[in-house]
Amino acid sequence: MPRLAPLDLNKLTPEQKKTAEQLKQKQELFPSVPLNVDLLKVMDMKVTLDAKKVRAENYFPVEALSGTVNIRNGKAVVEPFKMRLAGGDLGGQLSLDSNEKPSLAAANLKMRDVALKAFFQKTQFFDTTDGKVGADIDIKGRGKSLAEVMGNSNGNVFITMSGGAFSGLLIEAAGLDIVEALALYVGKDARVPMRCGAGRILLTDGVAKIDRMILDTTDSVLYFRGTANLRDQAVVMDIFADAKDFSILDMKAPVHLEGKIRQPNISIGKGVKIPLPDFGQAKDISCDLLMQGKL
Repeated sequence: MPRLAPLDLNKLTPEQKKTAEQLKQKQELFPSVPLNVDLLKVMDMKVTLDAKKVRAENYFPVEALSGTVNIRNGKAVVEPFKMRLAGGDLGGQLSLDSNEKPSLAAANLKMRDVALKAFFQKTQFFDTTDGKVGADIDIKGRGKSLAEVMGNSNGNVFITMSGGAFSGLLIEAAGLDIVEALALYVGKDARVPMRCGAGRILLTDGVAKIDRMILDTTDSVLYFRGTANLRDQAVVMDIFADAKDFSILDMKAPVHLEGKIRQPNISIGKGVKIPLPDFGQAKDISCDLLMQGKL
């Protein structure tokens, strides 16, 4: 069984660099590069990859990667698939079946204890972001490229966040009215303490619907509602805040996000134009129930 040398993701080919630049210019997440599935029909093989140390870009902090790839009769299955990511783990099964028309790709993965901070390395938000992220991912999609696969995918994703804080600078950059609308207090260290968060994303024919996603901070409880169309890679989302303490600044209006997923426009949604006092009726969320998907 062949064992491959450690993987270095910094050594991109000219074609890979071109694809990355095109995605950046178009503000898109998924490449339209065709999947070369015909090769799966002309080989039967089993390969094990064990990259104990991986150097990757800051926006995707991979530390190690391993897996066993089985290719038989036009179908490739990666199981077990394991990735050490930002101090946490991502693992499970990946598959690609070229016998289906168009090809069928599937992912059944679990992510645990991934450090949110690691995704903000070498940015101004690094020192004020903390906490752990987890997810259960079960999705399938058909297509000739990753963009097509995601554009008609079905399944669900359950996301959890625990402890730490997120950078108030991210919110302040969008404007003071955003901070007020979310009823958040950004202290001198520009941190917004976070207790926990969780929510489910349901995927139907490439449209991701946010199903009751909640983020509990020390100041307020935030509720997320919206959809993301993975076919055109655009999002429409509203964030509602329920303050825990009296706040004369609360604007009684949601924060509205709309545009490309990678860089949506952020504004204040429709609501009461004149700030009204909020007497802080929100209570702490039960993090145990939230993380179990029971809220």
